[in-house]
Amino acid sequence: MVLSGSTDFDETRFSGNASFGVAAFSGDARFGGAAFNGVAWFEGAAFSGDASFTSAVFSGEASFGGAAFSGDVSFISAAFNDHASFGSATFSGDVSFISAAFNDHASFGSAAFTGDASFYFATFSGDARFDDAAFKESAMFVDATFSGGASFGAAAFKGDASFGAAAFKGDASFEDATFNGRARFDHAVFGSYVWFSRVVFSGDARFYEAAFSRNAWFIHVFFRGDASFGAAAFNSDASFEFAAFNGDARFNRAAFSGDASFSRVVFNGDAWFRNTAFSSAAWFGGAAFSSAAWFDDAAFSGGAEFSGIAFKGDASFGAAAFSGGVWFVGAAFNGDVWFNDAAFYGDASFVNAAFNGNTGFSEVIFSGASKFDDAKFTKLIDNDNSAFTHEVDFSDATFPDGYALTTDGLPPGAHWIEKPIETLSTPADESTALDSSDSE
Repeated sequence: MVLSGSTDFDETRFSGNASFGVAAFSGDARFGGAAFNGVAWFEGAAFSGDASFTSAVFSGEASFGGAAFSGDVSFISAAFNDHASFGSATFSGDVSFISAAFNDHASFGSAAFTGDASFYFATFSGDARFDDAAFKESAMFVDATFSGGASFGAAAFKGDASFGAAAFKGDASFEDATFNGRARFDHAVFGSYVWFSRVVFSGDARFYEAAFSRNAWFIHVFFRGDASFGAAAFNSDASFEFAAFNGDARFNRAAFSGDASFSRVVFNGDAWFRNTAFSSAAWFGGAAFSSAAWFDDAAFSGGAEFSGIAFKGDASFGAAAFSGGVWFVGAAFNGDVWFNDAAFYGDASFVNAAFNGNTGFSEVIFSGASKFDDAKFTKLIDNDNSAFTHEVDFSDATFPDGYALTTDGLPPGAHWIEKPIETLSTPADESTALDSSDSE
C-alpha cells in the first residue's frame, strides 16, 4: 500500500481493525486525535515524512514493529490501552512520547533512535522493555513512571540519558547497558530490585538523592567518568563488588540501611564518603584506593571490614564513628592517614597493617579491644590525647627510630580512662547532616 503525498487522518475513528502493515507514507502522516477501537497494525510501515499520532487513542493492540520513521515523530499524550509494540522500529528523526500513557505492556526491544528520544512524564502501567535498544542522541525519561518491570538490558545510550525523578515501582534492570554520554538518575525512586551489573558509564553518572527501596546491584560496573551517589538512600542491601571508578566517586551523605558491599572495588579517583551512614555491615575488603579516600564524619553502626585494602593516596577517617567492630587487618596506608577525633566503640583491629605515611590518632576514643600487633609504623605518629578503655595489643609492632611505647603500654600522648564510653547510638538526622564542605 502506497499513500502518496500528505495523509490526514486527524480525529478519525477506526471502529474496527486498522491495517497499515508495510504501508508506505510518502509524505507527512497525521493521525492526531485518532481513535483506534480495534487492532492498529503498522508493522513494517515506512513513513518518509513527519508522523503525528499526538493524542491518539489505541484501544486495541498497537503494533509498529519494524516500522521505519524517516522524519520527526510525535506520540505526545497518546494512550495505548493494550500492548504497544515498537520492537525493531527505526526512528531517524526526533521522536516524542511526552506524557504518553502505556496502559499495558510496551515493547521497544532493538528499536533504533537516531534523533532525540523524549519520554518526559510518560507512564508505563505494564512491563516496559527496551532491551538492546539504541539511542544515538539524547534519551530523556525524566519524571517517567514505570509501574511494572522496566528492562533496558544491553541498551546503548550514545548521547546523554536522563531518568531524573523517574519512578520505578517494579523491578528495574539495566544490566550490560552502555552510557556513552552523561547519565542522570538524580532523585529517581527505585521501589523494587534494581540491577546495574556490568554497565559501562563512559561519561559522568549521577544518582544524587536517588532512593533504592530494595536490593541494588552495581556489580562489575565500570564508571569511566565521575560518579555521584550523594545523599542517595539505600534502604536495603547494596552491592558495588568488583566495580571500577576511574573518576571521582562521591557518596557524601548517602545512607545505607542494609549491608553495603564495596569489596574488591577499584577507586582510581578520589573517593568521598563524608557524612555517610552505614546502618548495617560495610564491606570494603580487598578494595584499592589509588587516590585520596575521605571518610570524615562517616557513621558505621554495624561491622566495618577494611581488611586487605590498599590506600595509595591519603586517607582520612576524621571524626568517624565505629559502633561495631572494625577490621583493617593487613591494610596498607601508603599516604598519610588521619583518624583524629574518631570513636571506636567496638573492637578495632589493625593487625599487620602498614602505616607508610604520617599517622594521626589524636583525640581518638578506643572503648573496645584494640589490636595493633605486627603493625608497621614508618613515619610520624600523633596520638595526642587518645584514650583507651580496654586491652590494647602492640606486640611485635614496629615504630620509627626514637619512638617507644610508654610504661603503660600505650603510644606517647595516649592515656587510659577508667569508665568505658557508652556504645554509640547515632540518630539518622545527625549521621546524614549536611556538611557545607561536601560538594557534588
